[in-house]
Amino acid sequence: MTEYRTQEQFDEIVESVINGNYSQAGQLTVDYGFDATDFKNFVDNSEWVHNHKYFDTEDLYWVIETATTIRMEKNFEEENSLDYNIKR
Repeated sequence: MTEYRTQEQFDEIVESVINGNYSQAGQLTVDYGFDATDFKNFVDNSEWVHNHKYFDTEDLYWVIETATTIRMEKNFEEENSLDYNIKR
């Protein structure tokens, strides 16, 4: 059984941000099922992210925006696929 929204997954997303890979962080956010509320909770409860030399919690806004775009594109593709199948 796959676990979602774990500390390890949050850490992986933040490490992607630290490395400058916002696209990967956005995709991981979607894959792991994180949303803005989850990020807030993990930031509040993850001591290591506070005052990190290479991480600012505001960077997560870009990750949330990227994840939202990915989700919207996926939903659009699924809707178009359903419309195509209904028309057939």
